Amino acid sequence: MSVAKVPGERMVMMLPTVRNRMKGWVAGLAVLALVLAPSTGALAQSWYVDVAAGHWARPEIYALFRAGVADGWFVPAPGLPVSLGSWYYKPDQAMARGEVVVLLLKAMGIPPGDGPIPFVDVPPSFEVYGRFPLRPYVASAVAKDLLSGEDGLYFNPRADLQRQYAAAWLIRSLGLKAFAQSLSPLQIQQQLRRFRDGGDVAPRYQAEVAAAILLGIIRGYPDGTLRPRQTLTRAEATVMVFRSAWIQLEVYPSRWDPALGPARIRLRSLENGNVRFWQAWIEDDRGAILRTFTWYPPQKPPLEGLLPSLPGPGLYWVKGSITSVEAPLREAIPIPLLVEGTWMTGQIQPPRVPAGQPFRLLAQTSHQGQAVTATLPWGLFELLPLPALPEGKSWSLGLTVPADLAPGTYPIRLEGLFFESQRRSLTLFLEVLAVEADEELDLRVVLVGSRN
Repeated sequence: MSVAKVPGERMVMMLPTVRNRMKGWVAGLAVLALVLAPSTGALAQSWYVDVAAGHWARPEIYALFRAGVADGWFVPAPGLPVSLGSWYYKPDQAMARGEVVVLLLKAMGIPPGDGPIPFVDVPPSFEVYGRFPLRPYVASAVAKDLLSGEDGLYFNPRADLQRQYAAAWLIRSLGLKAFAQSLSPLQIQQQLRRFRDGGDVAPRYQAEVAAAILLGIIRGYPDGTLRPRQTLTRAEATVMVFRSAWIQLEVYPSRWDPALGPARIRLRSLENGNVRFWQAWIEDDRGAILRTFTWYPPQKPPLEGLLPSLPGPGLYWVKGSITSVEAPLREAIPIPLLVEGTWMTGQIQPPRVPAGQPFRLLAQTSHQGQAVTATLPWGLFELLPLPALPEGKSWSLGLTVPADLAPGTYPIRLEGLFFESQRRSLTLFLEVLAVEADEELDLRVVLVGSRN
C-alpha cells in the first residue's frame, strides 16, 4: 500500500490493486492516443508559432489563415503523439513556385482541376506541405492561362519564385492580362521608371509588371528599388496575394457598349463575418465617383449590381471596399472598364435574285467585331473576314439561292459577335424571283445597318 499526498488536502490511501489499475488505464490511453491520433493532413490547424506579433506581414498572414488560404507545415513534438506538435509558416523563407500556385488558386477561389499539364516534373504523387497534391492545382492554373510564358517541360515546383513572375501570375489571375497588353510602350516605361531598377524587368513580363505597379499589386522598397528578379519570401507572396484577392472585383463586359445592355459589377470577398457593409463604385479618369453600390448583411458575397450607363466613351475604374467590425477598411485592386461604341452594317448584293442564282452577303463592323453569322431560311452560315479597313472590319460570304425555293421575300438575320460575347443584330431581306427568261433584274445594293 502507498500513500499519496495531494497539496492542501488530506492524505489519500491508494490500495495496490487500484494503483495498478490506474497504471493500466494511463498506458492504455497513451496507446489509444497513438493509434487514434490523426494524420498530419487531418489535424485541426492552429496558429503559426513562428509568426510573431510584431512581424510586418502578420495581419495579412493571419487574415488569410482565418480564411483557410495560408497553409504551412505541422512539425510533431519529438517522442510524443503526432497530434502534439506545432504549426510553422516560415514567413521569411523563400516561397517555392508550387506553394505560390496553391496559395494563389485557393485565394482566388479556383478549385483544383484534372486537366492535362505540359510539365513532366509535377507527377500525381508530388505534394506541397506534405498533404496537398500539386498536380490538380497546376492543371487549373494551366487551364486558366495563369502560367502562360512558362517554357519547356519543367515547371520546377521546388524552385524559388521571382517577384516579376509573381506579379505576372497575379495579373492573369485577376483577368487583367488584356489590360496589361493594352498599355502602350510609353505607359509601361512610365510605371517601370518609378523605380531605380525598373529596367531590370525581363521584356516578356514588362507589361504585366507595369500593370501590377499601376494597380498597387506590387510595391517597391524604401530605397526606391523594385527588385524584380529577387526571390519572393513567403511573407511577401502572402501580402501580394492578400492585396489582390481579399476583395475581388469583376466587371462584365470589361469593354462595354451600353447600347447592348447593362454591365454587371460583381464583388467577392474572403471576409464574410462581422462585416458592416461592402461597397463598389465607378470612377472616371479624374477620380470623380459616378455610381455607388452598397450591400449590407445578411447579404453575402458574391454580390452583384447592374450598371445601366455611363456618361460616354472612355476609361473608367471599378473600385471596392469592405468595412468590418474588427478589421480596418480594406480596398480592392481597381478594375478597368473601357466604354466604347460598336456598330455593324450589312448588305445583300444583289438584293433581288432568281432561284438557283448566286448572291453575296457583306457586313462591316467596328474594330471590336470578332465574328459575323447569317441565319437564312436554309441554314446558318459564318461570314469570312476580309482585310480590315481604317474605319472597321469587313466580312463577306458568297451563297446560292436553292433552286427549289419559292418566289418571295425572305429575311436574313446577321448577328455580329463583339468583345466578351456582346452582340448586335440586324435583318436584311432577300427577294427571290421566279425564273423567267430575259427578265431584267434590279441589281441595286440595299444597305442596312445599326449605329448607336
